[in-house]
Formats: sequence, C-alpha cells, structure tokens
Amino acid sequence: MMKPNACVLLGLICSTTCSLVHGQYETEIQVAKDGTADFAAIQEAIDSAKSFPDKRVTVHVKNGIYEEKVKVHSWNSRLTLQGESTDGVIIRWNDHFDKMKRGRNSTFHTATLLVDGDECCLENLTIENTAGPVGQAVALSVEADRCLIENCRLVGHQDTLYAAGTNSRQHYRNCHIEGTTDFVFGEATAYFENCTLHSKANSYITAASTPAGRPHGFVFDNCRLTAADGVKDVFLGRPWRSFAKTVFIHCEMDGHIHPAGWSNWNAPENETTAYYAEGHNTGPGADAAKRVPWAKMLSDEQAKQLTGEEVLKPFPLPAMQTSGNDVSDTRIPKDPSYTLASAYAKYKKDYPFIRAVEYDSSHGNLRQSNVCYHTVGTRKLSLDIFSADPTTGIKPAVLLVHGGGWSSGDRKLMHPLADYLSRHGFVAITVEYRLSPEARYPAAVDDLKNAVTWVLVNGQGHHIDTNKVAILGCSAGAQLAGLVGLTYRVDASVAGGQNPIRAIVNIDGVMDFTSEEVRKSEDDPSRESTPASRWLGGRYAERPERWKEASPLYYVDEQSPPIKFVNSSQPRFHAGRDEVIAKLNEYSIDSAVTTFDDAPHSFWLFDPWFEKTGMVVVRFLQKVLN
Repeated sequence: MMKPNACVLLGLICSTTCSLVHGQYETEIQVAKDGTADFAAIQEAIDSAKSFPDKRVTVHVKNGIYEEKVKVHSWNSRLTLQGESTDGVIIRWNDHFDKMKRGRNSTFHTATLLVDGDECCLENLTIENTAGPVGQAVALSVEADRCLIENCRLVGHQDTLYAAGTNSRQHYRNCHIEGTTDFVFGEATAYFENCTLHSKANSYITAASTPAGRPHGFVFDNCRLTAADGVKDVFLGRPWRSFAKTVFIHCEMDGHIHPAGWSNWNAPENETTAYYAEGHNTGPGADAAKRVPWAKMLSDEQAKQLTGEEVLKPFPLPAMQTSGNDVSDTRIPKDPSYTLASAYAKYKKDYPFIRAVEYDSSHGNLRQSNVCYHTVGTRKLSLDIFSADPTTGIKPAVLLVHGGGWSSGDRKLMHPLADYLSRHGFVAITVEYRLSPEARYPAAVDDLKNAVTWVLVNGQGHHIDTNKVAILGCSAGAQLAGLVGLTYRVDASVAGGQNPIRAIVNIDGVMDFTSEEVRKSEDDPSRESTPASRWLGGRYAERPERWKEASPLYYVDEQSPPIKFVNSSQPRFHAGRDEVIAKLNEYSIDSAVTTFDDAPHSFWLFDPWFEKTGMVVVRFLQKVLN
C-alpha cells in the first residue's frame, strides 16, 4: 500500500514547493475568480504554462465556482492543478451526448475537465457535469499516463469519470465519485485508494474496457460503496469491452449492491473473457453467496499482491503494427462455439448418416489467403481467393459470408463451397468480418461493404469481371449478404451510385428481424440474451428501429438484384423470405427457392446436402450473371 500522505506515483513528484521561476518560466501560477490573481479563469492559466516543462508547474486555484470547460493539453505535462479546498473550488459545465451532436462518439466530447498531459496531478477540486440525468455526460476524462487525482469530488450521472488511454496508468486517492450508470468507465489501468463510490440510481458502477493482455484494469482498494435513498439494486460492473478487468478488495459495501454482483452486458461470451474479482470486502453488499459463478473470489495472498505499486507498474506494450495481418487471433475477442465440429456433434444424433465436408488444400483452388482488404485502426480484415485457373480470362466473382449467429464462426467454414464454385467457373472469395464480441452492428455490414469495394477496385488484377459480382451467405451470413446486397449502392461511388451486386444467394438466413417468427427465438423473454440482441445492442423493445434497420426486407426496390433462397426444413430461418419475393415480383425481378426437406439448419456443411447446395447455387448464378 502506498503511504497515505505521500504524493508519489511511479516516481512522479507532485510537490508544490518548486522555485517560483525555473529556466525563465513560471512554476507557480495563481487563479482567483474575483480577478485578484494572475488569472481569473483556469483555462487561461493552463494555456499560459510552459509546454513540456523540466520542472513541475503548479496552478493554484482559489475558492470559487468556475463555470468553464477545461483542458490540460498534451504539452502541459508535469502540471498540477491544485484547489484551495475540495468543497470550495468547483469546476462545472453541462455538455452531454445529445447536446454535442458529434455522432456516435459524442460522449467523449462532453468532459468538463479533460486531461491529456502526462504526469498531471489534480488536487482538492470538485469537478461537475451539471447536465443532469440526460444520458452520457462526463465530468472528468483522464487520457494521459502517470496521473494522480487526490482529494477530488467527481460529480455527475451517467459516465462521470472516463479513465481513458489504452496505455495509461492512473491513481485516484481519497476521492468521492458519484453517478448513476457506468460512472467509472474506460480502458486505463487505474488504482482507486480510499475512495467513495456513490450510486444515485439502480444501475452499474463500472464499465471497464481493459485491452486484452493487460495484467490489471480497475482495482478498488479500501473504498466505500454508498447509495442515495431508495437505491437498492446496483451492480459492481459490466464489461464495456470483452476483456474488462475490475477488482474490489478491502472495500465496505452497503446493502444496495445486487446479490449477483456483476452483469455480462447481455453477452454470455463475455463471461469467458472478462475478469471480475473480489476479496476481503465487508458490509451487507459484500455477501458473495449469490454472486455470478464466473466472478472470482481472491485468496488472502492474491489480495495482498494488489498494491498500488503492483497495479501501476509499467507493463509491456503491444508491438507496433506496420503491415500485413499482424493482429493475432488471441487478441481478437471471439466466441468459439460455432465450428464444423460443434455443428456435427449437434446434428449427428438426429442425422447419423451425415458426413462433414472439409476443404482439401492439396487438391483445392485456394490461390491467395490472408489478403488484407480493409483496416480499422490497427485491425486488419482479410479475405481468401479461390480460382481454378486465374490466367484464363475474366470470371464472375462470388463473395461468401460465413454464419455463426453474428458472434462466432470464421471464413474457413466457407472454403469447401468456395472451392466448389471455383471449379465451376467463378472466382470465389471468403471474407472475414468483425463479430459481435469484437464490434456490434453495423460493424459487420461496414466490413462486408468494404470487401465489395475491394473486389470492384482490385478485381481486374485477379481476373474478375467486376460487372458480374454476387454475394452469398449462410445463416447469419445470409442475413448480412442480403443486407449488403440490397443496400451497397447507397455507399457505392465505384459503380456510379448503382448497385454493382448482380445477385444474392441466401442460404437459410432471415430477411426480417421484426417478424413474429424470428422474435419468438431471438427476442425470447425467458433468455437473458440472444445472438441477435447481443449483435444489435438490445432487445426488440429496446431497439426496434435497429431491428428493422438490419432487416433486408425493407430495402427491396427496383434496383434490387435477383435472389436465390436455399432453405432447410426449419421455418424460422425463412422469416421475411416470402415478403421479399412478393416485393421482387412487383418489380419483375427474378427469385427462386430450393428447400431441402428434413434438413438441419447448417446443411450446407454436410453431405448429402453439400453437393446439392453447390449445384443449385451454380445454376442460379450462371443464369442471372450471363
């Protein structure tokens, strides 16, 4: 444990006894609201400070209410912002998500005080976001490394404190933090010592987004968890991202803490990746008897090891990615539940005669693998290209999209069918896309549209006739293929605003999420969550507009391409099919249906249906692409 009265963090000295001038710059700056000091506004004082100083610069703030939005810039390193008293110095502003109008990332623009400068110290301040209970509204955002926040009050509702910075370490000591939902959130490694966490509503305290591979995320040591009157159902945390890490040790928890303790954020797969732990806590809320089974209970020895020095010590950073698909599979959140082996085990009992079809690389037509088609940040997205003879003229192309409930599976599941199509005169391309454990809707749709664009731009180099491009998907991949195939023209500059996709093949995928048949399974109230609700970010009642937005049915028009439906005997996977066909008929656009009686959902992966599936797909594509 760090010494209670020492203002030391990782060798960072937050002393305010520096000389008045060092190297011809001020190291002590005074702020007073009444104009009796160097500056009347805190931001003016910060802006006057030397950039990247050798010695710490301290801005002393006299008591007063400072109605201003404040930023400690990245060049304001080694800066201390020190209030005369915690209750007397109040910095407040009222930005919130809807007010910012900055799109989906508006939350990150709402902070009353934003810290970008490394080795920053905040002392004896009240920092408020006064927007009220109107959604995301950050009071303090710390996005820098080696920062100490001491004797501060952080006041807000949702998202009060954003402990940010993928590679940053932060120490919060003797602070009062209050809010409603996720009021401590972010990806930083942060150690909270002797702090009070005050819940103002039945909701969640933390929402960590710890990067994969980090030894620690949020650690709360010797803290007090309290609540407003009437609040009695508060969770300790939920994972904003899959590898969230949060630990409470030696804390006093009042009775408002929910017996389960933790939530998986409606995504059971998070239970295998998130790390939530408790040890040596006291109070009625600390009873671990009914905690979720995937939470960890720490031993005496494990709890002793979580000191400030241990949590905040330097950790290795990931290698810089410069080219190629450098992101290893272990760093990408995955749901491993849907594989060829798992599907075979599921169906073998009812269909003992089935045989799994696997791709034979020694006799197949895989010409190029791991071709990067798009980059999102440092994340490389790849595709594989199959062609029987890539030198004999141009050929039509088919993009193949795998299934797996939008959360599992991979493009290798489509390799056998891609090879089959390549042997029948097509360039077949299997495409990777981001799954829901990594990124929810519409990330997968965006990825696949980028894959189509890559084919249109680079197709000639791979002997592709870019006037004859089709997209095929299976199960969840069929829904995605339908959505991409019917909406791509909205984003297409390559094809002059027209739809360059000339055909869609839907293999047992829903076309209407809003249908009663789909909602029976994908919005089942008896289940905590479903694949669709996890991908779409909520149940139908919570996000009806998104469930409709992701339904291909609603995009059929006169520019839609012909569609082939290949179906199992499971009716719920046909939802929206007949309505789509009716709309296509209005515009005299071709459609066709093949149904395999008494076939399981993933029939295309197995004989005796694999060859039949390939045959009907080839016949359809040859007809509509000629």
